Amino acid sequence: MKNNSLKIPYRLETIEDITGAMSAGLIGVADYKRLLHFAKEKAIHQPHALMKAKKKVTKEFMTVDEEKIRDVKISFSEVADLPLIDQYPLVMESIPWIHDIVSHENLFHFFHSFPMEIRRLVLLERLPESPVPMYSAVLAIRRLLKRELVVYVKAHKTSTLSLEKLKQGLVALTVFDPINEDILLAFKTEKTGKDSPLHQNALTEILFARLPKIIKGLLSGDANNLIRKLSLKMSRLKLSSRHMMNLMGYVNVKMTPDDFYKALNRMDAVAKKMSIPEESKNKLHDYMDSMKKNMDRAPLIYRSLFLSPELEICQKLYQPTKVMKSEETIIERTVRRYTQVFTLDFYTTKDFFDIIKSKYSGDCTDTYLGERQVMTPYFFNIRMFKKEKWIGNIYMLDFCEKHDSLIIDRIQVPRAVTASYHQFFDYLKAALIEMFEDVRYQYILMPLKISNHGTIQKIFNN
Repeated sequence: MKNNSLKIPYRLETIEDITGAMSAGLIGVADYKRLLHFAKEKAIHQPHALMKAKKKVTKEFMTVDEEKIRDVKISFSEVADLPLIDQYPLVMESIPWIHDIVSHENLFHFFHSFPMEIRRLVLLERLPESPVPMYSAVLAIRRLLKRELVVYVKAHKTSTLSLEKLKQGLVALTVFDPINEDILLAFKTEKTGKDSPLHQNALTEILFARLPKIIKGLLSGDANNLIRKLSLKMSRLKLSSRHMMNLMGYVNVKMTPDDFYKALNRMDAVAKKMSIPEESKNKLHDYMDSMKKNMDRAPLIYRSLFLSPELEICQKLYQPTKVMKSEETIIERTVRRYTQVFTLDFYTTKDFFDIIKSKYSGDCTDTYLGERQVMTPYFFNIRMFKKEKWIGNIYMLDFCEKHDSLIIDRIQVPRAVTASYHQFFDYLKAALIEMFEDVRYQYILMPLKISNHGTIQKIFNN
């Protein structure tokens, strides 16, 4: 039967095959000239094993889907050589009920101890058991505390909560915030006595560093939220795109609230020099001034609620510190799943296309090596196809007559091809046994370095 060079595996055995491949667009003009010149000058020797082998063998391969999972465990331990705090009695006097707060299991259990009318406001008539009601309760707690703080700023009194309950709620929100897990662990460490350095430093860190951040977050929000509000205000004032771009260039999403505060001052100064309507300019100035005042009131409220004059001086001099150090342990494990989905077709060949096979199959050999292989009497190739895609080559050497052996010289597969086959060489062995069942041989040999593809080489090594 006549060879069809335009069908897989594209056997280019004659000058007519080469010409037909070029005419059909299978190969380019440069490759056509190279193969045509070679075909006119050289004759290809067909090894005996190639002539006796089956032209095609198909086998199903089991693929391996590997997923690497990283388990991260974070543990905390006490920072060594923590000093005693001179102002500890004053700190303790400011938040004397801290131990009652940390004795609760979490923020929800603490607020669940409040009277029922307060529990209804924070959606804690019952303790939440799933993420959605937990999230809703946290939002409700933050709304309540923020509202009470705003009332306190305007009227110097509270509305729904007593002043003491407001202070306790703010400290509880701070202690049970996930970002302050180290402080909560410090309070709950068994060795922690009420006068130990760990306890004193944890208490001072809560009062002087962590608590003011929580209050500032309640009243000001995060910088991204403030940036969005400012951008919306500019749009409502109908500032031009050019003016908005110039002003908003002073802010970015990675800013801290303190950075945003400084940016407001720069933006206000620049806006005053812009050629925008005076009314819009004044409204923008008033809005940015209002934002700064809102940000300024958080430290004032914090000092009013929690700091005596002596503690206020101490807080200004205080440097935030770590009372617990974290240690990260990472354990990697691999989950393997086996799926029998891929079918590979193996074709025995030795023709002129083997000279330029690297260009079309994607393996890492070159044309010079291709010419040398084709001119080697013992060499032949096995082209590997996955459906219509040529995915690699198995370079074979026929030493059956002299040494009763077939040698797999190399398995060349493009590195971009996924080759996570389970027991690849067992399935390949079955394919080769079927392919060479009419060939007289005793051994199929291969070198230790069998493939350019890392996964196939790894499978072979194992």
